[in-house]
Amino acid sequence: MRDTPVMRIRTGLLSIAAMLGVSACGSAGSPAASRPAPPSPIVVSAYVGASQIRVSPARFGAGPVLLTVTNQSAHAVALRVLRGAHPIARTAPINPQGVTQLKVDLDRGDYSLAAAAAGRRSDAQKTLPLRVAAARLRVGHSRPSSGGSLLQP
Repeated sequence: MRDTPVMRIRTGLLSIAAMLGVSACGSAGSPAASRPAPPSPIVVSAYVGASQIRVSPARFGAGPVLLTVTNQSAHAVALRVLRGAHPIARTAPINPQGVTQLKVDLDRGDYSLAAAAAGRRSDAQKTLPLRVAAARLRVGHSRPSSGGSLLQP
Protein backbone atom coordinates (compact mmCIF):
# COMPACT_ATOMS: atom_id res chain seq x y z
CA MET A 1 0.00 0.00 0.00
CA ARG A 2 1.33 3.40 -0.93
CA ASP A 3 1.54 6.34 1.44
CA THR A 4 -0.44 8.99 -0.44
CA PRO A 5 -1.13 12.60 0.62
CA VAL A 6 -4.83 11.75 1.05
CA MET A 7 -3.98 8.95 3.48
CA ARG A 8 -1.65 11.26 5.44
CA ILE A 9 -4.43 13.87 5.73
CA ARG A 10 -6.94 11.23 6.88
CA THR A 11 -4.48 9.87 9.44
CA GLY A 12 -3.75 13.39 10.73
CA LEU A 13 -7.44 14.28 11.01
CA LEU A 14 -8.19 10.99 12.75
CA SER A 15 -5.45 11.58 15.33
CA ILE A 16 -6.66 15.16 15.95
CA ALA A 17 -10.23 13.89 16.43
CA ALA A 18 -9.00 11.26 18.89
CA MET A 19 -7.08 13.86 20.92
CA LEU A 20 -10.10 16.17 21.03
CA GLY A 21 -12.32 13.29 22.11
CA VAL A 22 -10.01 12.37 24.99
CA SER A 23 -9.64 15.99 26.11
CA ALA A 24 -13.44 16.48 26.16
CA CYS A 25 -13.85 13.79 28.81
CA GLY A 26 -13.09 16.24 31.63
CA SER A 27 -11.91 15.35 35.10
CA ALA A 28 -13.59 13.95 38.18
CA GLY A 29 -12.17 16.75 40.33
CA SER A 30 -14.33 19.53 38.91
CA PRO A 31 -15.57 22.24 41.32
CA ALA A 32 -19.22 21.34 40.62
CA ALA A 33 -18.66 17.80 41.89
CA SER A 34 -17.36 19.05 45.25
CA ARG A 35 -20.22 21.52 45.98
CA PRO A 36 -22.81 20.30 48.51
CA ALA A 37 -26.36 19.74 47.36
CA PRO A 38 -28.86 22.51 48.18
CA PRO A 39 -31.27 22.03 51.08
CA SER A 40 -34.54 20.21 50.44
CA PRO A 41 -37.40 22.60 49.67
CA ILE A 42 -39.88 23.22 52.47
CA VAL A 43 -43.58 23.96 52.04
CA VAL A 44 -44.85 27.20 53.58
CA SER A 45 -48.61 27.87 53.59
CA ALA A 46 -50.10 31.36 53.25
CA TYR A 47 -53.74 32.24 53.86
CA VAL A 48 -55.04 35.53 52.43
CA GLY A 49 -58.15 36.63 54.31
CA ALA A 50 -60.29 39.77 54.19
CA SER A 51 -58.06 41.71 56.59
CA GLN A 52 -54.79 39.81 57.04
CA ILE A 53 -52.33 37.26 55.68
CA ARG A 54 -51.36 34.31 57.86
CA VAL A 55 -48.25 32.22 57.22
CA SER A 56 -47.23 28.85 58.64
CA PRO A 57 -44.45 28.40 59.56
CA ALA A 58 -43.35 32.02 59.90
CA ARG A 59 -39.77 31.08 60.90
CA PHE A 60 -37.51 28.65 59.06
CA GLY A 61 -33.98 28.26 57.70
CA ALA A 62 -32.68 29.75 54.46
CA GLY A 63 -33.03 27.77 51.24
CA PRO A 64 -35.65 26.85 48.64
CA VAL A 65 -39.29 27.41 49.64
CA LEU A 66 -42.50 26.26 47.97
CA LEU A 67 -45.11 28.83 49.01
CA THR A 68 -48.69 27.54 48.74
CA VAL A 69 -51.16 30.46 48.78
CA THR A 70 -54.93 30.29 49.22
CA ASN A 71 -57.07 33.38 48.64
CA GLN A 72 -60.07 33.38 50.95
CA SER A 73 -60.87 37.07 50.46
CA ALA A 74 -63.71 38.37 48.29
CA HIS A 75 -61.34 39.94 45.72
CA ALA A 76 -58.68 38.68 43.34
CA VAL A 77 -55.24 39.38 44.79
CA ALA A 78 -51.60 39.06 43.81
CA LEU A 79 -49.21 38.14 46.60
CA ARG A 80 -45.72 39.70 46.69
CA VAL A 81 -42.67 38.54 48.64
CA LEU A 82 -40.74 41.62 49.78
CA ARG A 83 -37.36 42.09 51.44
CA GLY A 84 -37.63 45.55 52.89
CA ALA A 85 -39.23 47.55 50.08
CA HIS A 86 -37.71 45.42 47.31
CA PRO A 87 -39.93 42.82 45.65
CA ILE A 88 -38.35 39.35 45.43
CA ALA A 89 -41.21 37.43 43.76
CA ARG A 90 -44.93 37.66 43.10
CA THR A 91 -47.80 35.42 42.15
CA ALA A 92 -50.16 35.78 39.25
CA PRO A 93 -53.61 37.06 40.22
CA ILE A 94 -55.37 34.59 42.51
CA ASN A 95 -59.16 34.48 42.22
CA PRO A 96 -61.32 34.28 45.35
CA GLN A 97 -61.28 30.72 46.74
CA GLY A 98 -58.27 30.02 44.48
CA VAL A 99 -54.93 28.39 45.27
CA THR A 100 -51.49 28.85 43.69
CA GLN A 101 -47.86 27.96 44.38
CA LEU A 102 -44.72 30.06 44.17
CA LYS A 103 -41.15 28.74 44.27
CA VAL A 104 -38.59 31.11 45.77
CA ASP A 105 -35.08 30.73 47.23
CA LEU A 106 -34.79 32.85 50.38
CA ASP A 107 -31.56 33.99 52.04
CA ARG A 108 -31.20 34.80 55.72
CA GLY A 109 -33.18 37.91 56.73
CA ASP A 110 -36.65 39.35 57.29
CA TYR A 111 -39.30 39.26 54.58
CA SER A 112 -42.94 40.26 54.27
CA LEU A 113 -45.85 38.91 52.25
CA ALA A 114 -48.13 41.64 50.97
CA ALA A 115 -51.37 41.32 48.99
CA ALA A 116 -52.45 43.79 46.36
CA ALA A 117 -55.70 43.95 44.42
CA ALA A 118 -55.39 42.22 41.06
CA GLY A 119 -57.49 41.96 37.95
CA ARG A 120 -60.46 44.09 36.97
CA ARG A 121 -62.64 45.38 39.74
CA SER A 122 -66.11 46.83 39.47
CA ASP A 123 -66.77 50.49 40.29
CA ALA A 124 -68.27 49.48 43.64
CA GLN A 125 -65.15 47.48 44.53
CA LYS A 126 -62.86 50.37 43.52
CA THR A 127 -64.46 52.61 46.15
CA LEU A 128 -63.65 50.06 48.86
CA PRO A 129 -59.85 49.72 49.01
CA LEU A 130 -58.44 46.30 49.69
CA ARG A 131 -56.51 46.58 52.96
CA VAL A 132 -54.88 43.33 53.94
CA ALA A 133 -52.24 43.41 56.69
CA ALA A 134 -48.94 41.93 55.52
CA ALA A 135 -47.41 38.84 57.11
CA ARG A 136 -43.81 38.65 58.33
CA LEU A 137 -41.31 35.89 57.58
CA ARG A 138 -38.09 35.41 59.52
CA VAL A 139 -35.48 33.34 57.67
CA GLY A 140 -32.58 32.05 59.76
CA HIS A 141 -29.35 30.20 59.03
CA SER A 142 -29.21 27.96 55.96
CA ARG A 143 -30.83 24.54 56.32
CA PRO A 144 -28.56 21.48 56.01
CA SER A 145 -27.69 20.02 52.61
CA SER A 146 -30.01 17.39 51.13
CA GLY A 147 -27.00 15.45 49.80
CA GLY A 148 -27.31 12.68 52.40
CA SER A 149 -31.10 12.31 52.08
CA LEU A 150 -32.65 9.37 50.35
CA LEU A 151 -34.78 9.90 47.25
CA GLN A 152 -33.34 13.35 46.57
CA PRO A 153 -32.06 14.34 43.16
